[in-house]
Amino acid sequence: MGTKVKDVRQVDGDYDIECKIDGFGAMSLTSEFVKKV
Repeated sequence: MGTKVKDVRQVDGDYDIECKIDGFGAMSLTSEFVKKV
């Protein structure tokens, strides 16, 4: 089980991915915690 995100895009820097989460807002993530389904 996990959280579904939208508007995923790759960026440079410490965090690899920026995305939007429903009910939360924008967030930056590292690719090690992301799984494509």
